[in-house]
Amino acid sequence: MVPPWARAPQAALEMRPDTVFLVTGSAASALRKRSDTRMETLQRRNELTKDRLRRKGIDPEAIAGLRNAALAKARKELNEVNTQLQAQGKSPLIVTDTKRIFQPDFQAELKRAGFSIELDAEGWSDAQGKPIWELGVSSNEKVEFSEVLTHLARLQNALLREKAAIHAFLFVGPDEKPKDPMENLLAMSKRNGGKFELLTARRLEELTAGGR
Repeated sequence: MVPPWARAPQAALEMRPDTVFLVTGSAASALRKRSDTRMETLQRRNELTKDRLRRKGIDPEAIAGLRNAALAKARKELNEVNTQLQAQGKSPLIVTDTKRIFQPDFQAELKRAGFSIELDAEGWSDAQGKPIWELGVSSNEKVEFSEVLTHLARLQNALLREKAAIHAFLFVGPDEKPKDPMENLLAMSKRNGGKFELLTARRLEELTAGGR
């Protein structure tokens, strides 16, 4: 299963172009269904983790609700920050995953802008105060990004006589540099004879105006 964003270059390659330009706000890896054996193993481990939490006085069943409430609170605070930034004529800070707010580079950008958003982990953190992000077992597992590259290479070979160049633009907030999406799209561009660039609102305005 290819990630949703990768369906765009796939659709473009099916049109047999010379060049593809991909603009995306995400570059996640693909997912695939876990085997029954793997699911059973992970579910046993998950139950052991829940038992340990109960012995420490933490209710596993309440964690998801508290976590979701904390993320909703953070998202609301970010919306308020963006309202103020736009009132000042500045670009908003965009995230697709609310957890992104608490990554170091995004926190640094908030601080530079004069704002602060703290994670309320009360009731859903461990003894060391670390948030318990996940309890439960997903039926899907992450696929290495190399498999996405292989998928695109197969499409190139099957559909085109000469490989199309794929140029990738990752749409981000000001000074935002998400490590994994950047590395993934850079690898894809290099593998397909293209270039990679971060695309901010300001850069988009420059390109629209004919700047370089």
